[in-house]
Amino acid sequence: AKVRENYVVVGADGKVEGELVAGASEDNADVINNKVILCKNSEVRGTVVAAVTNDKEAEISGNSINLLQQADVSGTDLYGYYKATNNTYNNNLVIDKGWSGVANSVQNFNNINFNNIVWQAGNDTAILTTNGGSIEGSNFNLTLQNGQKVNVGESMLLFESNNVSGDIANDGSTFNTNLGVATAV
Repeated sequence: AKVRENYVVVGADGKVEGELVAGASEDNADVINNKVILCKNSEVRGTVVAAVTNDKEAEISGNSINLLQQADVSGTDLYGYYKATNNTYNNNLVIDKGWSGVANSVQNFNNINFNNIVWQAGNDTAILTTNGGSIEGSNFNLTLQNGQKVNVGESMLLFESNNVSGDIANDGSTFNTNLGVATAV
């Protein structure tokens, strides 16, 4: 059995308090490709979970929480999944469409993806700031909007927290990304 492709969308200017869960299984099923999408100027207070299952052998994969255009999650705990299984991979926090801000906590994501970022060299304000959580084993990925100038030696702050635990999986690694559609960086 599988719980797959459920979408929970908080529309533009929507407000939610409590818990949002995209894919949940109490019947020990795999939880695959479920999404929570928080749209422009929405506000969520509580807990947002992309996937959860009670089965330690179940697959939890391809689930995501997408933050778009100034969705307010400053009072929200964001979870890629509750209760890791032996088969947990590719669960993502996706930051896109110009989103930046604060999350109360961020935990249990295999990937934290900063998509279509406007390059702001020397900017010391992080795109994502969190008050706590865990980034243990999370890979950080970046794509940039097209038409920007990026120079060798420039930097920009993507993530900041004083109370988060764990190490970024790809910390210190060099990786390639695209600037828009065709330019490799």
